[in-house]
Amino acid sequence: MRTLTIKNTGRIRDAEIQLGKINVFTGARGGGKHMIMKIADFCMSVEHERLDNQQAMSRLVGLRKQLSYFDRDSYFRYNSDLVEITCCGSSLDVKWHGDHVPYVSRTVYIPTDRSIALLHTPLRGYLPDTHRRFMHDLIECTKQYPYEKRLMLPMAGMSLYYDDLPKRCFLELTDLNGTPVRLDMADVSSDIQSVASLMIVVDSMARDNTPITIEEPEHGVPFESQYRLLKWLMQRVANKDNSPLMFSTYSTPVLYGLNNLLLANIAREHMSEEQRSKLCYVTIDSSTVRIYETKDGKAVRIQDKDGLLHKNHLDTEMRYVMEDFYTALIHYK
Repeated sequence: MRTLTIKNTGRIRDAEIQLGKINVFTGARGGGKHMIMKIADFCMSVEHERLDNQQAMSRLVGLRKQLSYFDRDSYFRYNSDLVEITCCGSSLDVKWHGDHVPYVSRTVYIPTDRSIALLHTPLRGYLPDTHRRFMHDLIECTKQYPYEKRLMLPMAGMSLYYDDLPKRCFLELTDLNGTPVRLDMADVSSDIQSVASLMIVVDSMARDNTPITIEEPEHGVPFESQYRLLKWLMQRVANKDNSPLMFSTYSTPVLYGLNNLLLANIAREHMSEEQRSKLCYVTIDSSTVRIYETKDGKAVRIQDKDGLLHKNHLDTEMRYVMEDFYTALIHYK
């Protein structure tokens, strides 16, 4: 188990987070979700790459540039079986617990604006550290998908492959006449670029038990396909030994869909074989999942004793919508 404590940083005044295998952050925009994930990703990168104090401080400089509200009162502390990392203002201390070697040597951070990785080279120097890392990961991962091993993108209705001759990534779909059509990935819409980039990196990196952090996986995915994307993600990481997944979401299908998978796993013994095959092909133990909502400077866990989703801001917002609907409905003739 990993723990992360954050104080006086951005919108977060005081938060203590227990990180499990699958970690989800939700809440209103500007509440501090992505800041928490960036700090957690920094700490896990120090842990998995075995960085010493000087190397970690160099990486912290890049983090502080992204989190401009870091000041002398900002504080975070990360503790795992392997390492304890403490940052207070501009000071950083890394203490290792023994000589245990981690399972992997890196972490992956996937930002919301994933299509930015396709910018022309002269503009890339202005990208934040997380975007440069993602761009590097994306380039390396695409090379693992030649045409004969092309990656199916069910959310986009096409497949993806890398052509080594022009050294470019292409998408293949079928037109109305059933004829295959090839599109340069740089020429398609930013939504398709976003979905394709996410799936390439996750599919590739999850094989190696790499810790993965994703800002809003639903970004660029049609509303009706977001639940399917969640199931795809869970299939890639749920049965891996050491590949913690961390993501933020504003999506009702993603958040409630995760709750469906947790509930189905709890109730599977009482289902018919047909129901189990439909709902339980992705096994998620609720004890491995942590769902937090950022609110009023804190990160509050929103799960009940069974690990199922409890009261959350999406429920509240939907109630406001439906209250207005029922008020108007009374007078509808």
